[in-house]
Amino acid sequence: MAAKVTLVTGCSTGIGLSIAARLARDPAKGYLVYASMRNLKKKDELLEAAGDSLNKTLFLQELDVRNLASVKGAVKRVIEDHGRIDTLVNNAGIAGFNALEYMEYEEIQDIIDTNFMGSLRMIKETIPYMKKRRAGRILNVSSLVGLLGYPFYEVYTASKHAMEGLTDALASRFYEFDIRISSLILGPVTTMINENIKNLGRLPSTEHADDVTNRQLKLLSKYQKYRFEHGVAQSPEDMARCVQECLETVDPPLWAMTGKFCRDRVAYRYADPTGMKWVHHQRQLVEPPGMDIDELRRQEKAEALESD
Repeated sequence: MAAKVTLVTGCSTGIGLSIAARLARDPAKGYLVYASMRNLKKKDELLEAAGDSLNKTLFLQELDVRNLASVKGAVKRVIEDHGRIDTLVNNAGIAGFNALEYMEYEEIQDIIDTNFMGSLRMIKETIPYMKKRRAGRILNVSSLVGLLGYPFYEVYTASKHAMEGLTDALASRFYEFDIRISSLILGPVTTMINENIKNLGRLPSTEHADDVTNRQLKLLSKYQKYRFEHGVAQSPEDMARCVQECLETVDPPLWAMTGKFCRDRVAYRYADPTGMKWVHHQRQLVEPPGMDIDELRRQEKAEALESD
């Protein structure tokens, strides 16, 4: 069987690096991997992880998913080399962890443009070739926040929700073309992105935000540190293994969960059709333990009146 021609975005670090290296090192040589990144000067870590696979089963490609010309150029190269793209893994993404009202519009636009529009561009440019061959796999590396809302992840959540909506809408239509479209639903992962999450209490918001927001940031920061320090987080290598398993499943699920942490939270969220059970659950992340939110607001109002 011919090796699957696979284009992976965001391969300079973290999950994308691990995906590209794992597939390129596959002992069955089942993949020809085009590992893309915005800046090829950052290739060294990937090359070390991929061993001697460069220009054998691993090929480097400069690609900025925010730039349509760059996207078209990368897809064109793969098609010219092999005449097809069997698998697209949309991994490129950036995080944004802050209170919406304190974010700059440029930061918001960059997150949406990378996480959602970047994946959309890749799919739009790739899928005509898959349709023509009536075969293909598209796997979007998503997150729990693509299905659930978390405080202070507002814009990141919105970008991943949009990607989930796109995945959901396309999956049924392209099933008849034998194109399987899935999302990898992951939780905390030990990458630099999530290292930054642990420092929520150091966000710029803390310099000028209101007292309630600052207190919420500090509480959420403590929660995040607890999750990472008590073994909840998975490694990029774990995620790469999940990606390969999903790609090699004959009929992959729409949502490929990476573990019990994800399954439990998605089940909890969707058990209540009103959504309010999840809202109250999430309040625990940003409210003092044992403190009713209404009582807290009454106290804050009383303190404000006293200060006046």
